[in-house]
Amino acid sequence: MGISDIVYSENQLLNYLLENHLKPPGVVRTRRTLQDHVIFDLGYTADRFSKEMNGLRLDGRIHREKIKIGSQRPTHVYYSGTLDLDSLADCKTTLVERARILRPRDLGMAGEYYARALFVRLKNQGFPISNITKQHVLGYEELDKGKCRRDLAFDFNGERERQCQMLVEVKNTGEHYYLRGKPMVFAKLLNEAVKNRMQPMLMASHLSASAIKYCERIGIAAYAFGRQFVDGEIKAEVKDRYSGIWKTRFQFVNLKHVFANPRCFDPRTIYDLEALRNPVWIDTAHAQWSKMRRWVPDIVNALKSGDTIGVDTLLDAHA
Repeated sequence: MGISDIVYSENQLLNYLLENHLKPPGVVRTRRTLQDHVIFDLGYTADRFSKEMNGLRLDGRIHREKIKIGSQRPTHVYYSGTLDLDSLADCKTTLVERARILRPRDLGMAGEYYARALFVRLKNQGFPISNITKQHVLGYEELDKGKCRRDLAFDFNGERERQCQMLVEVKNTGEHYYLRGKPMVFAKLLNEAVKNRMQPMLMASHLSASAIKYCERIGIAAYAFGRQFVDGEIKAEVKDRYSGIWKTRFQFVNLKHVFANPRCFDPRTIYDLEALRNPVWIDTAHAQWSKMRRWVPDIVNALKSGDTIGVDTLLDAHA
């Protein structure tokens, strides 16, 4: 893509936002809201949206502020012209309500339970896995403190009698995951996989195209669900808060028994099962992981320091 193409594309994005979402000047919109519309209406990827929004922001045509609610990570909001303080206050109120409904721990548990249920169903259908973490001990545990018995894991028996233990990191608390935006997510998974001699697997609500590519090159078995999972008990509240988009953005699950009523399967669950059913996707990742494992500590150190260029260099040299 040449410079002129990027300029034209950014102008296209700017015109779209000013005409449809950032009006009148000063009105505040969250990144998530804008990105969802741009992906749906303009066919953008999350990576492309980020790149062009950064260009518009650096040029001073779009402005950004941070809003922090409680212990959650700051949310970026965007506006044009002079900031409307009333609009900012309204946005904070909305984000407080969102934080009350979609608490990170609850989202994390819903994602873990759903992912586990998929693998249990696949095992029962002959998928070559065993020793899946029991549901009663499964917990929403970040890898900050290292692997523990509550992490989702299982044994995989691939082709040629190859066996490996899988360490599964389920990321359901955020909307999108990028290597450059959240390198520690990848660094912690890689570090624990090497330390415990396990095969890393990443299952996330959304993974950028570049993040998926990095996973392929490093040997992480990666899968993007394309939506977030929410406890079905708060379905009414979520529908009220996200009127018009809740069907595509979320999937509601029964945490006590994800597959309690097979006749009510969400079609997206059937797609997940079909997509994951062929063990080649894990076999392929494991073959690459076996090749790259000796250089993973160097990759982890580069990720921890935010040096994604260093990661590129390592992968170019060894992948």
